[in-house]
Amino acid sequence: MASNRTLQKDRATLHAIFAFAEELELREGNPVGRVSVPKADPRDPVILSDEQYEKLLAACGDRSMLSLYVLLLGETGARCESEALYLRWEDVDFEGGGFLKIASGRDGHRTKSGKGRWVPMTPRLKQALRDHFAQFRFATYGGSQTPWVFHHERSRRRANAGERIASLRSSFSAAAEKAGLPKELHQHDLRHRRVTTWLAEGGNPVHVKEAMGHSDLRTTMAYTHLAREHLQCLVGRSTSPEATGPVHRAALSADLLLPASFGNAKGARTSRIGVPPSPHALRRGRRRFSSWIPYVHYNASRSIVGDQRYWRRLPSQIGVLV
Repeated sequence: MASNRTLQKDRATLHAIFAFAEELELREGNPVGRVSVPKADPRDPVILSDEQYEKLLAACGDRSMLSLYVLLLGETGARCESEALYLRWEDVDFEGGGFLKIASGRDGHRTKSGKGRWVPMTPRLKQALRDHFAQFRFATYGGSQTPWVFHHERSRRRANAGERIASLRSSFSAAAEKAGLPKELHQHDLRHRRVTTWLAEGGNPVHVKEAMGHSDLRTTMAYTHLAREHLQCLVGRSTSPEATGPVHRAALSADLLLPASFGNAKGARTSRIGVPPSPHALRRGRRRFSSWIPYVHYNASRSIVGDQRYWRRLPSQIGVLV
């Protein structure tokens, strides 16, 4: 018998099909709308420990495309098949600390959020990409170079050498099984792991949100699955953020960095440093400020979610995560 989670997905698919048919005037009404949604507990992602993460990378062996793919997912948190596998050589910028450009809308391909963004590279990923460039950047397949970072190295029955790799899901699962990891592990769990580790290390939630490409901060925080070691800092230590480490500071206050000045329809409104802007000022916020300095600290417990769409970060600001 199918689980309630499977039934939820099947119902959503059928509802979308009938809604589309109704939009095309092929039928009247949506019968699926009369079917109640079965309740199901959300899936708990598998958050790999550092040791398990290294085992997964080691299990990739000498398969260069798979090794780099797993490392890129783990170090950047990029979405697997819609972002990582669509990277082109020009999307890799080794200058200024190192960034990956996640492009949306190029050649008809759209990411989930529909927005392009910059993602910082860790030194480990940066070196791996340099090695990958040295091996494949100017390689020719059939007399021409490929624009894709992840591409087939040789022709197969359903793909030609140099073409973009559409999926590495089977190879990922085989490597996870070889490493002895939980069978419930999905590629997307590495994205959850990246959010969790960044926040646990004291990364600013707004910076993490921008690097992940989330449109809402609540989505970013829903990706957080702190391990037991992260929660240990809650006991036997001072509750003052200044007296604790980065993990405790992130978990205790989740302070966000907001611009000190906000614009509204009637003109600029400036908040004193250290004094959070009023909810009215946040609701009326507009893109009237050109500088993100100075900042004010504002606790996440206040209602600020509605104005996150006005927050933007330059690559150099997101780069503080690595």
